Amino acid sequence: MNRIIIGIILITCAACNDGTDLDNPIFIGVDNTFELRSQATAGVISLSQDTVTVEVLEILDSRCPSDVVCIWAGYGYAKLALSLNNDATTVELCIGQCANGPYRTADTVRFELANKEMSAILVGISPFPTTSNGSEEKRALLEFTD
Repeated sequence: MNRIIIGIILITCAACNDGTDLDNPIFIGVDNTFELRSQATAGVISLSQDTVTVEVLEILDSRCPSDVVCIWAGYGYAKLALSLNNDATTVELCIGQCANGPYRTADTVRFELANKEMSAILVGISPFPTTSNGSEEKRALLEFTD
């Protein structure tokens, strides 16, 4: 019951904050999707009540705009800094036509911090490119699982 109440509070708080205030990061539970802009920070609370700090270091988006025809689909990329207690790592996630692999609609990376394993999932990058929104700030759509 307590986890349900905590989950509702976390979702409500996340809806009020898009991670743009670096002094007041959002906190979200695992298995919830959230957006962060570049250089923004969030705390992901695992089922064991540990809080993994997530910072978006970089977002790149070379995907083909939806209102043009391209010969290459392009890709979206996010680099994240993750930390828990005194342990830290960086992960790189890619969607679309990435490197030598098949087209990806999502990317998952498994990582370990402070002897705890979790997964980071890049669900998307928004907004999706068009010819008119090239200057809009990009946001990574992320999810974490235990």
